Amino acid sequence: MPQPVDLSRQFLSDTGGWKEMKEARAIHAAGRVSEAGYRDGVLQALVREGNKSLKVRLEIRSRTDVENHCPCFRARRDGIICAHALAAGLEVLEPTAPRGEASDRLGAVGRTPDPVAKPGPDWPALTEMAEEAAIPARLFLVIAPNLAAAWEKGRLSVGVEIGWDGERRLLKSVPAATTLFLDTGDAFLYRALQEISPAEVPGMLLLTTEAFSRLLAVVPGHPGITLGKTEPLHISPRPLRPALRRQKGLRFRVEWERGQVPLPAASGGWVLVEKNRLHPVGHGLGPEMQALLGEGLSLAPADFPAAFRVWQDHFDTSGIHLTRPQAEVRLELEGSLNHLDADLSFVYGDEVVAAAEERVPVREKGEVLELSDLATENAAIAEIEAAGFVRRGSGGRFVLKDKAAILRFLAHGYPAFQRRWKTRTGERFDHALGQVEPVTTTMHFRPGGEDWFAMEIDFGTPSGESISRQEIQRLLQMGQAGKPLAGGKIAVLDTALADSLGEILHDCDPEQTQPGTYRIDQTQAGYLRETVSDLGFAADGSPPWQNAGEAIEFYELSPELKATLRPYQRVGVEWMQDLASQGMGGILADDMGLGKTLQTLAFLYSVGGSALVVCPSSLVHNWVAEAEKFVPELKAVAIEGPDREKVLAEHGDADILVTSYALLRRDEASYRDRTFDVVILDEAQQIKNPEAQISRIAHRLEAPYRFALTGTPIENSAEDLWSIARFALPGYLGSRATFT
Repeated sequence: MPQPVDLSRQFLSDTGGWKEMKEARAIHAAGRVSEAGYRDGVLQALVREGNKSLKVRLEIRSRTDVENHCPCFRARRDGIICAHALAAGLEVLEPTAPRGEASDRLGAVGRTPDPVAKPGPDWPALTEMAEEAAIPARLFLVIAPNLAAAWEKGRLSVGVEIGWDGERRLLKSVPAATTLFLDTGDAFLYRALQEISPAEVPGMLLLTTEAFSRLLAVVPGHPGITLGKTEPLHISPRPLRPALRRQKGLRFRVEWERGQVPLPAASGGWVLVEKNRLHPVGHGLGPEMQALLGEGLSLAPADFPAAFRVWQDHFDTSGIHLTRPQAEVRLELEGSLNHLDADLSFVYGDEVVAAAEERVPVREKGEVLELSDLATENAAIAEIEAAGFVRRGSGGRFVLKDKAAILRFLAHGYPAFQRRWKTRTGERFDHALGQVEPVTTTMHFRPGGEDWFAMEIDFGTPSGESISRQEIQRLLQMGQAGKPLAGGKIAVLDTALADSLGEILHDCDPEQTQPGTYRIDQTQAGYLRETVSDLGFAADGSPPWQNAGEAIEFYELSPELKATLRPYQRVGVEWMQDLASQGMGGILADDMGLGKTLQTLAFLYSVGGSALVVCPSSLVHNWVAEAEKFVPELKAVAIEGPDREKVLAEHGDADILVTSYALLRRDEASYRDRTFDVVILDEAQQIKNPEAQISRIAHRLEAPYRFALTGTPIENSAEDLWSIARFALPGYLGSRATFT
């Protein structure tokens, strides 16, 4: 089951967009959020809206799979991640909590919040609607002109003034019986001031840098903030992305341009530009990272890769030169049929790194930082351990003592490693290797009827020795790995492959016409082809996949698109094309960040025709933007907002239509009679429950080729996979009852 996403300001901003985030900051700072909580991927809170409270609920399944259940009009109509939901997240991150004195209000970090205090009786009433008795007014904040010096000292004085009829006065001088009519921006600021100083109407405030930073987040673009009485202070909502530089070793520091003054704070810093403009910087980084804005931050090598991924969202990191070389795996072996020793290491150019338990993920190469290929390293260690080897010490040495496991490794494991890794063996190991022969499996195929084919299975050795099915069954029942041959060698059965063969036959659900001969449905041709290739079984005769499906002529990818695709992504596109050529769909289950969207767009480019993409609300515009970036030749249109039917009618000829799960649920009738060439479900775990309404609607979408994209095809149980496969490959996994 996937781990819940960690909430951060950056995540909330990415999910909802800056406009909704701006409003969310104001809602949060005004103290309109209560009872906020985040548990098991569900964010909940009560948000005051006028004279009523909205019960907000946000399901966060992954960083890109977010569903909003806020009852507000725009969330229901347009399927957006609204400001109410984002404000709930801000409340979880930074609980609004009154303190005893106004000067410390909002300045506490990491303590249990007190209940939100109601404004005292001295506060004038507030209205955002024009009323006869209400006085139209504007708020002003007067900040000491030496802002940078005051920030460094940790105390900032703020004058709070209000103006009407051309005059300005301290807010505390306004009689309590007054009703003030303020516009939306001033109303947000007014409520924030009530949160800071609930008991006393402020004239002057003395705030910590943390409290002042949070206050600034409420008032981006406010025209009434000045340094001293006359110098306007512009608060920009646009984060600044300064250049991050490596100083020495793994010490990093922001390089500020002339005229930029950093103002760090635990919840996110600010940059004073040209003495009168503030930009947020590094919001969401966390207190420990704020040193980057000042004297600099040193990291341990183990912490660098994760930290750098975060920094890329906040800073210009182009000046930090990185290389990501691919590791060459080296395996040295020595031993006998009773004992094997292995030395595993990884080669980067002229440097050899032992496969130790603790390995450095980054190395200095002059001006360049070289990142270790941890994926290859960890996979190699996992493979050697899966073969039965255990560590000897903390370095890269491993040992294998189990005799049956040694036989299996010599016959089946080592040849597989030899094909992919650089291996070196000793004389004793070579002698032991010559004493074994692997038992191989051969599948013989012959044509059958229109919708079935016949398959026979034989077992033997490379030297020509045939082994009966009965002998294979006896070895499995006795738990034996090998069988002596006439020439003195040992025929070794890979029991894992034998078990896999049994699972393959079970999955294909064949009709056994006689011992060792099976009649199999033609729909299993693609599955058998992949398993034969993956498991290394031999196939002869007339393999059924040679004639499966109708030939499709794919359009050649543009040179720009080819150059953009990484090698593994090209493999993914070819895999999708291969399935389509067989009249099938599939589930693309790459991890997040590996480019499922790009691979899918390349596939859509190659197949042509019309496509429907269904994704979470937060990704609709991302799909359109990615299409415009990578496949500008294709017309991509977002189907959202109140005029969806009109947009769909006007752009029915679009190459790619993009809508959300929330809107598909509401607009089912609009898609019921449409047939697309391709339907794509992004974050397809949305349909993991086959009983859910959205799952039933998705299963009814018409298209010859249907693909599901998800990094988590199984979240809770195998039944999740069945529901997703029912969309992509109808009938492939059988009925729900037989599968589960």
